[in-house]
Amino acid sequence: MAAMFNKVRLRIIVISCLWIPILACFIWRSYHVQIVRNKELKAKATAKYSTEIKLSGKRGEIFDADGNLLVSNLPKVTIAVSPYDAVHAAFFHYEKSNNKKKRAMADEVREQRRRKLAVIFSEVFNKPVMYYYKELEPMTKTVKNGKEVITKNRYLLLELEAGKELAERLKKMLESSKISKAAFRFKNIYVRNHPKGTLAADLLGYTDVVNDKEVAKGGLESALNKRMESTDGHHAYERGRKGHILSYGKQDLSAATDGKDVFLTIRENIQAILEEELDKCFAEWNPDNIYAAIADPRTGDILALAQRPTWNPSDRSTFVKNQTGTRFASEIYEPGSVFKPFFVGKALDWGVVTPGERIDCERGMWIYANRKLSDVGKYENLTIGEILKKSSNIGSAKIGLKMGELRQNEVRRLFGFGQKTGLPFIRESKGNMLILPREKVAATRVPIGYGTNVTMLQLLRGYCAIATGKLPKLNIIDRYRDSESGKEFRVRREIPVPVFENSQAHAQLVEMLCTVTAKDGTGKRAAIPGYEVAGKTGTARKHLPKLGYSGGAYYTSFAGFVPAKHPELVMVITVDHPRGKGVGGGTVAAPVFRRTMERVLKVMLIPPDFPDDIKKP
Repeated sequence: MAAMFNKVRLRIIVISCLWIPILACFIWRSYHVQIVRNKELKAKATAKYSTEIKLSGKRGEIFDADGNLLVSNLPKVTIAVSPYDAVHAAFFHYEKSNNKKKRAMADEVREQRRRKLAVIFSEVFNKPVMYYYKELEPMTKTVKNGKEVITKNRYLLLELEAGKELAERLKKMLESSKISKAAFRFKNIYVRNHPKGTLAADLLGYTDVVNDKEVAKGGLESALNKRMESTDGHHAYERGRKGHILSYGKQDLSAATDGKDVFLTIRENIQAILEEELDKCFAEWNPDNIYAAIADPRTGDILALAQRPTWNPSDRSTFVKNQTGTRFASEIYEPGSVFKPFFVGKALDWGVVTPGERIDCERGMWIYANRKLSDVGKYENLTIGEILKKSSNIGSAKIGLKMGELRQNEVRRLFGFGQKTGLPFIRESKGNMLILPREKVAATRVPIGYGTNVTMLQLLRGYCAIATGKLPKLNIIDRYRDSESGKEFRVRREIPVPVFENSQAHAQLVEMLCTVTAKDGTGKRAAIPGYEVAGKTGTARKHLPKLGYSGGAYYTSFAGFVPAKHPELVMVITVDHPRGKGVGGGTVAAPVFRRTMERVLKVMLIPPDFPDDIKKP
């Protein structure tokens, strides 16, 4: 009995000695897995059984002042595939098999899958079969530190911006070929669409899709990007083995937010008219560039803004570097004679000259500070109004001398030159000014439009001040619309700043500018039957590299407003280096002003000053 008891005890001791280490290992393993590696293993499990989908909102759309759509969003699909998952992964378990037949069978089936996919992709995306066959190579070799490393090719972009129909066609072909879509990625995105083609293209700007995200490039797209871009959301959920959402699993949904819609001050019909006339001018004179704009001088709202050459954002093949972008806001030039009214107007306002005062214009040739200054005609004694009408350089220079150098600086400051207009263009230039006093001759060149580099938009703002007597802040944005509430928020207009102390002097200046478009004025080709037009021509020599001012190139301009006595429209056009005979502002730019304004006045139903002067059809 004692011997039997000893045997049982011995067995218990032996079994305990065997199981205690095993139990200790089990406890240690449980502790290691559940405590030490808890975060790591939980993350792996979460990644395997849960999915997070990125939800994209729509970028804000752009409209004109009347609600006409200028830039919209088109729904597209980004299609990508993992060659490794599509071709190789399904047969991976055969790779380590010792059975040569199974490995050979796997190679054969994989090759058939690769060829079948290459044919499908070729039919859907219109590229050669061999291109896709090569791209579907699932295993690639790379050299690292002199050693070959095999990596898995998990990403092949099939189409960045595919239409919905194309995506559906691919899905149907995969289903009919009994190929799983698990290796494919179909991501719904939105891309920008310009339904009006080239209309206001440089003003609007464009976007590119970079890494599945829209990136603003130029124009208002860049300037207003923070307001128009959407906020991404996400949908995180637990899924089953077949990818379906588990109803009892955890879910986290955060909705995407659309960007704000933007309404411009631009009016589509006026913009179209301006661009049509610029196209005619470009075809006739073959210039390097044309810049033009139309504004309401009372509010500073820009109704049309364009340049040539331009392009079509919906056709990227028309893009030419250095010929796109907001050059009407960034390119600077010496304006020439369109600058003269600013100095003449303030000379009248400050009492430096009087309207009836006559100035000796030296019969067209004057030497001052050992430098020659000439006029087109051999003018003698001209009144202040005649100096503007004939565009006398000598008369304008002498008015500038009477005004004095410091006051010349003040004139340019009052009319906003040397300052940005405040429009939301990232590349807007403030121009530059030759600050007087400088060399003696400079005081005779600034009043005739040299020694000051301006943008076309600065000239536009300046002529709004000449038209009304008050300098406005230019506006290109009329209002915003919130995507969620649908409420519209109008952009606040700033009160224009008076630039004339004497209203009579301002009226005298306007009267003088009306004579410029008379039958014997330099701007006679800008005259519009039935309307009183005030304006000024400008022809400035273009300073060229190495050649200076002697290269035979010019900036020709016309700036004016109509109706002159109660102005509703201001237009400025500058043509950079027109080619041909007689390339003055009165020949090249003034006719564009007339043709454009004739059409715009009809569109806006602005009544004529002299109805009897309009020829009836």
